[in-house]
Amino acid sequence: MKILVIGDGTLGKSLANESIKRGHSVFKTSRKNSSCLYLDLSRKVDVTTLPKTEWAIIAAAVSGFKSCEKDQKAYTVNVTNTINLANDLMQRGTRILFPSSTAVFNGEKPFYGPTAHPSPQTKYGQQKAEVEEFLNENSSKASIVRYTKILTTESGILYNWLNSFQKQEEITAFTDLSIAPILIGDAAFATCRLMEEDKTGIYHCSSSEEVSYYDFAQRLCKHYGFDKKLVKETTCKSNKNMYCPPFSSLDATETENIINWKFPKMPEMIPQILVPNNSEAKL
Repeated sequence: MKILVIGDGTLGKSLANESIKRGHSVFKTSRKNSSCLYLDLSRKVDVTTLPKTEWAIIAAAVSGFKSCEKDQKAYTVNVTNTINLANDLMQRGTRILFPSSTAVFNGEKPFYGPTAHPSPQTKYGQQKAEVEEFLNENSSKASIVRYTKILTTESGILYNWLNSFQKQEEITAFTDLSIAPILIGDAAFATCRLMEEDKTGIYHCSSSEEVSYYDFAQRLCKHYGFDKKLVKETTCKSNKNMYCPPFSSLDATETENIINWKFPKMPEMIPQILVPNNSEAKL
């Protein structure tokens, strides 16, 4: 299968690598990496310059709640040009896979199902929901995959925490903000399997277990033998400018049934995490 991966951020790279590992022909784009096809979603894209493929994953975006609030170009990248690109690609027979987020929901209840109506509370969530609405009108040509918190030891909160623990430095973790995490490799695997099954529609990738960030940090310490006292409590509600939904989980049952595989719960997932610079940790 030929797959076009648009964007070379953390998720885009992982999706490209997993697709290659599974034997697919992958074409990668970037606005910075000269070894990839050039594509900048801040500008209208001429799809005639791109190879024809069965699937195109549009993983390029302005990400993060704050960035979408402050960056005036975010809407152009995340909505206008993403929709234009998806439409042009679908017109020539390419199916679209759009990575979305639990942020399309307000988080007032746990484990939203794929058919739940979006209720975004942030510009980031609103922008994701707007693209979803367009793709839903072309549901036979597109797959929307919503993810909960994706963890990687190469960057982000997990990377920062583990590096701090190794240095015996304290970290702060929210007691009133939840996480239903999945590893980046598991997210990529599930996404590739959905494409291989030629699935269109809406699918979820989420752990079936949801805990606070504080509890998750405590579990990391316990498993790897770090001092639990390094984890200090804080609340997201103490920051008036922070979005603090009560829940962040999604119901991934349909995805798991289709691909005949389950996202690991935390007792199974944590031992798979490779601690940076720790060759004895199990991957």
